[in-house]
Amino acid sequence: MATSKWKGKSGKEYTFGVYDSDSVPDDLPSGGGNYIFVKRGADSKTALYIGETGNLKGRPVGPKHEKWSCAEDRGMNKVHIRRLSDQEVRKEVEADLLADRNPPCNG
Repeated sequence: MATSKWKGKSGKEYTFGVYDSDSVPDDLPSGGGNYIFVKRGADSKTALYIGETGNLKGRPVGPKHEKWSCAEDRGMNKVHIRRLSDQEVRKEVEADLLADRNPPCNG
């Protein structure tokens, strides 16, 4: 699986698995994680939405997600997922990434 690194405002780097937005697996684990809806270009990537969940399967990271259409309307073609069970750490990662960006679908 391809991976992508995202740097937070703190300078920490976080590695995410990369999925095509039209083929996010239905069999994601029931554990927690961070995720990013991404517009990927030849030499760029733009975070359209940054989120976290205690259950990747319970809060669908796919077409049923409440921000999916917002991201699709802005050119989303990738979904980046980082599995992480610790809620406090997930929220820290989300806050760190959001502090360095202003994703249009988080507003």
